[in-house]
Amino acid sequence: MEGLQQVEQFIAAQARPQRSLLLALHQLLLTYPGIKPKVRYGLPFYDQNKWVCYLNPLKKGGVEMGFTRANEMPEMAELLNKKGRSQIAGIDVFELNENVIEKIDQIMQCALQLDRTPTVKKKK
Repeated sequence: MEGLQQVEQFIAAQARPQRSLLLALHQLLLTYPGIKPKVRYGLPFYDQNKWVCYLNPLKKGGVEMGFTRANEMPEMAELLNKKGRSQIAGIDVFELNENVIEKIDQIMQCALQLDRTPTVKKKK
């Protein structure tokens, strides 16, 4: 099954309050050139060259939009919550308004630019 269909089926299977938020975030992410959705680890992931971000429904309602290379985006640290993680950080979304969309766009622009650059491998 194609990635887009997988993600749409995942969204359709979610409870009502999160379903509409997931759908709105999914549609927003698809407006970025080159973004391809696919379900991985039971969640919708969005790739350009590599994994850029994912959507994770939260138990308390809302959706976390996680960024897989957040540790390489220090300029976005004030917008992202690491939740004790070393590489991934995200933004918890409970409603989509102009302010939230603007924050998501800032983070996405940074994440997409980073995705176009090679991954920095740490020497051991």
